[in-house]
Amino acid sequence: MPSPKISNLRLSFPARADIRDILLYTFQHYGKRQQDVYYAALCEGLELIGANPGLGHPRPDLPEPYKVYIVRKHVVVYKVKQGMVYVARILHARMDLPNQDIDEG
Repeated sequence: MPSPKISNLRLSFPARADIRDILLYTFQHYGKRQQDVYYAALCEGLELIGANPGLGHPRPDLPEPYKVYIVRKHVVVYKVKQGMVYVARILHARMDLPNQDIDEG
């Protein structure tokens, strides 16, 4: 599967693992077609925040300067550092974000 084509966006290793886990779960429970649809939605969301980092919103339960952007049922946790959009995690919206390991990279 192709990855998002954004030169100023970097995915942490945990974010890459999150995508892999999301796609595996989607495939196992909903099939290949839905996996492709969800992957396209994730790529589109990542491309949007890569092009428009201000789209996300801060959350009081996350440390500054992290922001979140919702993509379907998942929360993209990211920060902007020296013009680079750094995606720390991509977690299900039902997860307790403050208790998740947010990569500080």
